[in-house]
Amino acid sequence: MNLEDLVDLAKDGDSQALEELITGIQDRIYGLALRMLGFPEDARDATQEILIRIVTHLGSYRRESAFMTWAYRVAANYLLNTRKRMAEEKANAIRFGEVEDWRTSHTSDDQSQVQPDRALLVEEMRLVCLQFVLLFMDRDVRLAFILSEAFEVSSAEGARIMDVSPEVYRQRLSRGRRRIREFLSRQCSLVNQANVCRCDDLVDYGIDHGWINPQNLRLADHPCRTQQPGSAREMLGELKEAQRVTELYRSYPEFAAPDAIVDILKNLVASGRFDVLTSSSE
Repeated sequence: MNLEDLVDLAKDGDSQALEELITGIQDRIYGLALRMLGFPEDARDATQEILIRIVTHLGSYRRESAFMTWAYRVAANYLLNTRKRMAEEKANAIRFGEVEDWRTSHTSDDQSQVQPDRALLVEEMRLVCLQFVLLFMDRDVRLAFILSEAFEVSSAEGARIMDVSPEVYRQRLSRGRRRIREFLSRQCSLVNQANVCRCDDLVDYGIDHGWINPQNLRLADHPCRTQQPGSAREMLGELKEAQRVTELYRSYPEFAAPDAIVDILKNLVASGRFDVLTSSSE
């Protein structure tokens, strides 16, 4: 059963359809929130709030677009206006001159800290770095880039989701693509093998500066729905440089939303604390 049919049943009071609807969209909403906010704990809280808004405003969905487009629009309204989160603060504090100075004064053999499997730490560093690169951009530009490059949303859908004209959406997307590609092409060895910035070399810097925690990896061992097999370097090896940036973000793992989110929503619905389906405004 497609999402639109589940919405119709949920509007008629079918609680099972409502539960299936939430389950069917939660991972995509969580994936969007995680890319926008950077850390799973912030994405979890945002996802819960967004799903509550979706459930309480089902009455305003009129099938004028695909339901997922409508749901993304609810998510966009929240994510563009929510307070600045922890990962965004950390990204704003990064000074790349300091990173370069540290890299030139350390070698990859300087591993004084007790660490779990090195490959897992390297993957954590890669994912955290990709997140921070996104967080350097303004939220509206960041959202346009994520929707198009990570979720492969068309310009028409993206404009509807962000409630702007297609021209404005394309301008934001173009700005995001240009900034991401210029930065990664200058810095990242996964995009240009001539670059000296390598995930393995930055692991210890990431640990020293609180980007990653060996005892609590946020992303590398996060539950996933799907994950690209093999290493990022192997995956990108046959691609041209311009394609590598896009593929880096499209191959980002499809993280699974925490199981607790649906349980919380089910309990809220069952509690009768709010009217689930009768709100009429987005």
